[in-house]
Amino acid sequence: MAEVVPGYAAVGFYAALAHAKTPAPLAAKPSEDIRAAVAQPAVAQRLAELGNYARPMTRQDVDAFIRNEREIWGGMSKRMGFGSR
Repeated sequence: MAEVVPGYAAVGFYAALAHAKTPAPLAAKPSEDIRAAVAQPAVAQRLAELGNYARPMTRQDVDAFIRNEREIWGGMSKRMGFGSR
């Protein structure tokens, strides 16, 4: 993508999300379990073999990341003329 639109980079990501009104203790449990899993050396190694890496984030980090991605790709969509009809 950066070859076509300088300054842009396309990356894939996975996130486990819950509804915004999910009580914090309930939403925290899967996050804790995922963090524990990806902290295991065998899991980290397998992710690396697949060309991935774990970047555990807080709920606030994920919110900011997704907000930023929406801004980037929303802006690009408008520049490319998608959704302008």
